Parts: sequence; C-alpha cells; structure tokens
Amino acid sequence: MLEGIVLVARDVRAMRQLLSEREAEIVRRKQAEAELRGAKASIEDQLEQTRTQLLLSERRATLGTLAGGVGHELRNVAQIQISAVDELRSALERGGDLAAVVAELLPDLARVGDHITEHGGRMMRLARPGPDRVGPIDFCAVVREVVHMLGGAGRLRRHKAVFHLPPSLTVTVNRTRIEQILVNLLVNAVDAMTSAGSITISASERGERVVCTVTDTGVGIPPENLDKVFEPFFSTKAEAGTGLGLPVAREIVQSYGGKLTVESMVNRGTTFTFDLPM
Repeated sequence: MLEGIVLVARDVRAMRQLLSEREAEIVRRKQAEAELRGAKASIEDQLEQTRTQLLLSERRATLGTLAGGVGHELRNVAQIQISAVDELRSALERGGDLAAVVAELLPDLARVGDHITEHGGRMMRLARPGPDRVGPIDFCAVVREVVHMLGGAGRLRRHKAVFHLPPSLTVTVNRTRIEQILVNLLVNAVDAMTSAGSITISASERGERVVCTVTDTGVGIPPENLDKVFEPFFSTKAEAGTGLGLPVAREIVQSYGGKLTVESMVNRGTTFTFDLPM
C-alpha cells in the first residue's frame, strides 16, 4: 500500500515537473515570438525609412535636372529685361518719346513676369514635400514643357525630339509626379544614344486611359537585362547614377493603376510604354 502511494506521489511530481517545463517552454516561445515581431517591425521601419530616403534622392536628382532648364529660361528672361532697360536708356539719351517706348515694351515685360512666376512655381511644386495633389492636367502640354526644359538644360544635346500628340489629353494625376516619370524616361533615352538620334513621344486615348510611349534610337537593352532595368540600383550607364529612375517611374505609374513596360532591340532602340487615368 505504502509503495503504491510512493509511486503515485512520484508520478504526480513527474507530471508537475513536465507541466512546469512545458509552461516554461511556452513562455520562452512567446518571448521569442514577441522578439521576432519586434525585430520584424524594426526592420520594416528601417526599410521604409531607406525607401523614403531613396525616393527623396531620386526626386532631388529630377529637381536638379529640371533646375538646369529653369536656369536657362530665366537667363533668357533676364536678357529680355536687359534689352528693355537698354532701349529705355537709349530713348532717354536721344530725347525720344518715352511713353511710346514704354507702351511698346510693356507687353514683353509683362510676359517676363509671367515666365518668372511660372518657372518658380514649377520648381516649388517639385521641391515641396507633402501629400500629392491630384487633379486634371493637360498631359500633352506637360510633355512639351518637360522636353523644352530638358532642352534648355542641355540634356537633349544633339538629339531630336519628335511628338506624335493630339492637341490635348486630360489625365487626373499629380503633375509633379508625371513630370518625374517623363524626366526619368527622357534622360534614360538620351543616355542610351551614343550618337545623334531621335526621341519620339507618342500619346493616345484608349478607353478610360491615356497611353504614352517614349522611343529612342539608342543602343538598346540586351535581352538578359530587360527584366533588370526596373530593379533598384541596376544601371548600365558609364557614368554613375542613382539607378532609381526607372524603378521610381514604375512605382509612380503603378500608384495610378497603370503599368510601365519596356521593349528593346540591341542597336535598334528602346520603347517604354505607360498608361495613366483620364
């Protein structure tokens, strides 16, 4: 009888020990899971911070590209002002009719003010942080303006820009983001051409979307690299770049429910196609 009681007591102690060990194991697992969740959250936060910094870096690069065009335009505007001052000074020296000269110069000077306001506003839109403001814009007008600005910045060099655009196409987007897409694609096209070539920008309406293509006559992309061009930091440029232009452009297009795709033939050229909501 006593021996049986001892055995039962041993079994109870063993069971309690087993339960205690299992409870300790459960606690350890929960602690490990909590630590893993914390580590995962920390890594995700770091990745998001890195992504934000990379996007900011690419945005600054776009800003720098357009700033060259703005500088060129402002130099032209300044030249108009200088010419107007010279003409007024000349009229004063010869005792001419100042009222007539001022009346003649006023329209040009008014346009100068409009240009300064326009270009300053463009730079502020691109540089200003904050939430995107979406609204209807004339896509064709934006295309022409961006090409004009890149030409002024010397980025088109000896290449010819060809437009296949209707008079206007309305898209509902954030203007700055679309300028960023176009700058990235156009600069990429310029960098792909080692000799004088052409860049053709086409746009058309398809259903409730506007489809745009940017085609260059450059060296083309080898088949093995076609799947890599949208990867962050991938670049075949001789000069160092961020390697973020195309990934950022694709991300912007995708944020509007669209796609950015590429087709290319070595030594024939490359076409990028994207679509935006009307």
